[in-house]
Amino acid sequence: MRFLCLAALLALAFVYFSRGARPSMDGSIWNVKLKPSSILSFSRKDTLVFNEGQVASSAYAAHGFLPAAYAAVHNGERNEDAWNAVAASRQEGTINWEGLVSGDKIQGTLVWYKADGKVEKLSFAGFRKPT
Repeated sequence: MRFLCLAALLALAFVYFSRGARPSMDGSIWNVKLKPSSILSFSRKDTLVFNEGQVASSAYAAHGFLPAAYAAVHNGERNEDAWNAVAASRQEGTINWEGLVSGDKIQGTLVWYKADGKVEKLSFAGFRKPT
């Protein structure tokens, strides 16, 4: 599974760097709600910050996840940016983020591959934080 995530990241990076026009979400802050795939679980708030080519999650920083490099591709026909990132924590594992930005809205999924072998899948959606 990690191989597939790495392959997807490399493919997205290839498309990203080969297009010339590089979308940047740097300087944007997003208020999102994380929703577990389990029906009995509650959603929780998070803030995603894109800065200097990296994305940081306030909710996962508490678990030791540092800001991670992100790659983004702009779809001019739909005026959307698709992005992904892989964040790592020595103690907690890795998180694969995949998202789509359209105007002031963001949505996507994250998969947390925990160090103990468990996998947690969540979706997220939210809005750009007003400046």
